[in-house]
Amino acid sequence: MSFNPSILSQVLKEVNKNDFKNQVSKYKGDYKASVFSCYNLMTSMIYSQITKKESTRDISNGIESMHSDFFHLGLNHVKRTTLSDALNTRSEKIFEDYFYKLMEDLTPIQKRRFIKKVNIIDSTTISFCLKKFDWATFKTAKGGIKLHTMIDYDTLIPEKVLISNANVHDIKGIYDKIDFKTGEIYVYDRGYASYSYLYSIEAKQAFYVTRIKDNWNIIRTASREVDTNTGVMLDETIEVVGSKKKDYPIPLRMITFHHKETGKIFRFITNNFEMNAFEIAEIYKGRWQVELFFKWIKQHLKIKSFYSTSENGVKIQIWCALITYLLLLKIKNKFNIKISIFHFLRKISNFIDKRIYMYDLLYGFFDKFRFEKKSEQMELQFL
Repeated sequence: MSFNPSILSQVLKEVNKNDFKNQVSKYKGDYKASVFSCYNLMTSMIYSQITKKESTRDISNGIESMHSDFFHLGLNHVKRTTLSDALNTRSEKIFEDYFYKLMEDLTPIQKRRFIKKVNIIDSTTISFCLKKFDWATFKTAKGGIKLHTMIDYDTLIPEKVLISNANVHDIKGIYDKIDFKTGEIYVYDRGYASYSYLYSIEAKQAFYVTRIKDNWNIIRTASREVDTNTGVMLDETIEVVGSKKKDYPIPLRMITFHHKETGKIFRFITNNFEMNAFEIAEIYKGRWQVELFFKWIKQHLKIKSFYSTSENGVKIQIWCALITYLLLLKIKNKFNIKISIFHFLRKISNFIDKRIYMYDLLYGFFDKFRFEKKSEQMELQFL
C-alpha cells in the first residue's frame, strides 16, 4: 500500500529546510534544545494558523490526538509548557529572516496591471490588554502593536513588514527602512505626505502617489488638458512655497479627481509626469488592496489573539502567520488554482491530518469521492 503524506506534510514540503536551518544556525536557535527544535516550533505554529487553535493547550491537544499522522513530522508529543517556553526564548529573528527568504522563492509575476511595479504601503494596529502585554504601550489602559506593511499591487505579497509599538507614527515606523528602487511606484495614504519623506523617494529616482494634505502651502504653475469623462477634473503642476520649499524644492504634479460613485473629490500628488492622469487615479484607487490584505489576515489567521504574552512570542506568531500566508500562495501558484486564498485555506483546514494528495483535494476529487460514496450507501440502504 502506497504512503500518502498528510495535508500538513504537503504544506511543509514547500519549506526549504536548508534555508531555515541556516537561519537557526545564524541565531543559535537550537542551542541546548534537544527535544523541541525551532523547526518543530514553526511546524506547530503553521498547524495552529491553519486550524486556528485558541491556545497552547489547544495546539498540544490537537497534535496529541493526531500524533500517528504527525509522527513523521517530529510532532509525536508537544507539551503546552514546552511550546510556551519556545515562544518566549527562541529568537523571533529566525522566523523574520526565513519569511524574507521564503518570499524570494515565490514565482515572479509575468504580467502587471501597470508597466511599472506598484508598491502599496500602509499600517494596521493590533490591540492588546495592557495588563497582560505591558511592553506594548499605546494608551492609558490599552496596549498594541503596528504592522507597517508594503505589498505588491499585483501579487498581494507582503514584501516588507515592520513591527512596532502602536504609538509609533506611520512615517517613523518606516522611515529609512524601505529601499526605494528606481522606476517603481510607492502608494501611500495622505498620513505619509511629508515634504522631506516624499522628496527622499524623488532622490532615489522612484515615484510616489498619495493625497495632498490640506495644510500644504503650494502654488499652481501649469495645467494640462484632461478628459473629464474619466473623472479627472484638473491635471496641474505645482510647487511648494514658504518655509517648506527647502524640503521639496522642485515641481510636482497634482491631479484633482471626481469619484462618481461617492461624489467625493480627491487631490492626488505625484512626481510622475509620464503616466496619464486617469492611470494615477487608478493606482491610488488600488490602495484598498492593502486594506483587504489586513482584513484577510486578521479574519483568517491567528494574529488578533496570542499564545504568548511576551514580545518575542507575539512576533514569532505574527511571522509564522505571514509564513503560512506565503506557503499558501506558493501552493496556489504551483497548482494554478483559480479559487480565492480564503477558500483554499478553508479547504485544507478541514483535512489538515488527512492522507490525500493536495491536488485531488483542491480540484474537488475528494469531495466528489465522498459524494459518490454517500450515494452508494443511500442506494444500499434503500435496497
